[in-house]
Amino acid sequence: MSTLPISVSPITPDATLSAELLETLKALNLRESEYHKICQHLKREPNKPELYMFSALWSEHCSYKHTKPLLKKLPTQGPMVVLGPGENAGIVQIGPHQVAFKVESHNHPTAIEPYQGAATGVGGILRDIITLNARPVALLNALRFGTSDPEPTPQAYPNATQRARNAYLLKGAVAGIADYGNCMGIPTLAGDTFLAPWYTENPLVNAMALGVLAGPIMPSGISREDCAPLHAAGINPLVVYAGAPTGRDGLGGAAFASRALETEKANDDRPAVQVGDPFMGKRLLESCLEAFALKVNDKKAVLAAQDMGAAGLACALAEMSDKAGLGMRLDLDKVPIRQSGLEPHEFLLSETQERMLLVVAPDKLDALLAVFKRHEVPACVIGEVTQEPLAKAYFKNQCVVNLPPALLTSLAPVYPPANKPDEPERLKQRRERQALEALQDLPALADLTPEVITPVLNALLDSSNLRMRDDVWGHYDRHVGNRTLQACEHGGAGVLALEAPEHGDWSKTHRVATCLEGNPRHVALEPFTGTKGIVAFCARKLATTGATPIAVTNNLNFGDPEAPETEYQLGYSVEGIKQACEVLKTPVTGGNVSLYNVHGGRPIEPSPTIGMVGHIAPGVPLIPARVNPAEAASKLKIALLGRFKPSLGGSEYQWLKTGEFYGAPPSVALADEARLSLVILPALAQAGLIQAARSLSLGGLWVGLHKFLGAMPLSNTLERPQYGGKFNLAALLPQAKHRTDVLLFGESHGSVLIAYHESDEPAINAILERHLPSVGTVSELRLTPLGGVLPNAPLTLDADTMPV
Repeated sequence: MSTLPISVSPITPDATLSAELLETLKALNLRESEYHKICQHLKREPNKPELYMFSALWSEHCSYKHTKPLLKKLPTQGPMVVLGPGENAGIVQIGPHQVAFKVESHNHPTAIEPYQGAATGVGGILRDIITLNARPVALLNALRFGTSDPEPTPQAYPNATQRARNAYLLKGAVAGIADYGNCMGIPTLAGDTFLAPWYTENPLVNAMALGVLAGPIMPSGISREDCAPLHAAGINPLVVYAGAPTGRDGLGGAAFASRALETEKANDDRPAVQVGDPFMGKRLLESCLEAFALKVNDKKAVLAAQDMGAAGLACALAEMSDKAGLGMRLDLDKVPIRQSGLEPHEFLLSETQERMLLVVAPDKLDALLAVFKRHEVPACVIGEVTQEPLAKAYFKNQCVVNLPPALLTSLAPVYPPANKPDEPERLKQRRERQALEALQDLPALADLTPEVITPVLNALLDSSNLRMRDDVWGHYDRHVGNRTLQACEHGGAGVLALEAPEHGDWSKTHRVATCLEGNPRHVALEPFTGTKGIVAFCARKLATTGATPIAVTNNLNFGDPEAPETEYQLGYSVEGIKQACEVLKTPVTGGNVSLYNVHGGRPIEPSPTIGMVGHIAPGVPLIPARVNPAEAASKLKIALLGRFKPSLGGSEYQWLKTGEFYGAPPSVALADEARLSLVILPALAQAGLIQAARSLSLGGLWVGLHKFLGAMPLSNTLERPQYGGKFNLAALLPQAKHRTDVLLFGESHGSVLIAYHESDEPAINAILERHLPSVGTVSELRLTPLGGVLPNAPLTLDADTMPV
């Protein structure tokens, strides 16, 4: 490896690499074949800073080299899509508003330093939104951690020491998320928390953000059209650094996120974890939006903007240049620093947070710098855009980087997966086991007594994944900004108004509904069906608020992409997203891939998360996720609407009873899901026929009924109003055709609970009949009345009406 300045000595394709260089490549997570490819393109060896740049930009985190062919299969076009994949975030049209949204992961950093790892994950996704010229208005998160509870089946859970560590990690991550979002003044609307032992060494933090465009979309890449007049006049656009001074924190973060995690070497990896400063983040937000709006003589001051996130300055330098086939020349000595003695590769690859790189018209520089000065954000010129398509960096008057930008980005290596990988035998055996195996059937419905059912129900409602998670969302400010109409404590999707109401009537505004969900056990059993089910569940969850689902962002959290098991899971999971999004008309506008979630040779269970946004139009009432106490006294009826096909495979009940998951997960009928979420529920909402609605999910029907009614476990001593009633489930038996425990606690897709006034039942049935096919495909969608709501009463089964 040559030393500075750059060597131009040639290297032959079959040159033997020294042991020292091979060790360096291993440390940088570069293959020997990749090094040869670099040398062949450059016709020389790369020097140290260049090699570090290739390490970062050719990492999985930046280049998607194992997943790019898969992701190209996803549908990305739709009537509401303004901006699809390839940019910092996707943008959709919601009424007169353009809404940007995206999800990102910050998994490895959270395992090493939970507070900063999670906090900077939030900061990073917010800057992705800001860079597009959008003001962030909402946050969501999906958290996957090892359990900290002493469960009834301790053999399936970590030991006491591991439980203590899991509690520490979750508490730290929640604090980091809360502090960053709360300090920025952005509400956390919704999310999903799932605890399981396989996350003990590999916790996952997926952070999602939504923003509303403040003006025209700000491009992330340099535009030839913007630069051409300046170049013709002999002037180069300037490159401006704005934000926190650069330090050594986050050094090599992209490469760190693209290899297996080794928590035993936490101290060695700690420099790769970024350190967040939400107060600087807030100042950068306000100054950037003001700068993007700045015009001088009717011409914009900022021509392009890019967050210095993963791979830091190196990534911004390469990506901004490559998008227009232009070049960029940077002077590293002009970069603001907070630590002395930085080497060139440290300037380039530091992932210090709260920084932006801007391309600015020279005659508007003074006005631009005045904006940042007013907000107390450091800003200065560190380079210029050149017509020569080369990314160059200088340090102490020496050229230390001289690379074609395309070689760092669009020409990065790609490793296509097998066309149709075979299902590994271990996965096949687990899936083919009977879901009822090792489970004791509950008595028949007619014989069920409170003494039998109450302990099971209480255990489920108090389990890690079904309890009310005050320890998580209780730390988040969910209502800052006064636009939040529904948040995570309701158990439904988050809902936010996009505009101020006239005369205080929120129902006349455009509102966005959003959620971020996953179900790792279902995906582990059947990646294709399980992932389809997550997309369908998100659509139902939005539809139960009165929203029409619009578009999707996804985060694919998997193990080693070159392991046959992960390759199979990843390929079929993406295929599940593809098919579900096509049928549900929710194109994918972007997302994130997090691979190498492996520790000690053991990968996490596959954990894709799906973020979705929907539109509640003016005039459509917002449907709450549980029965309103004010409505409960009016003797509402409760019914199950949809296709009820419960399964215990991968259910919370099965896991609670056995400490394992096996069998077939719930089936997914996409045609019925589309009718329910895109046609029937919107029609019922528009007609004002639903007083509350909730999609069935973890825990099944009986747990869902309790949460829907706000009922407490029968043994709970908290003093609060309780709404229940006697429910007759006999009508579900012909649909379920299952044992009692499957009926009560099996999990089903395609089903929602609705509350309505009895007088509205004929109108509901009329809408159902109008939209169900009379010929051709047979739909299993139906309305099944279950019972009525009674205030101050327990929720019980009406055994008198059960069949003998």
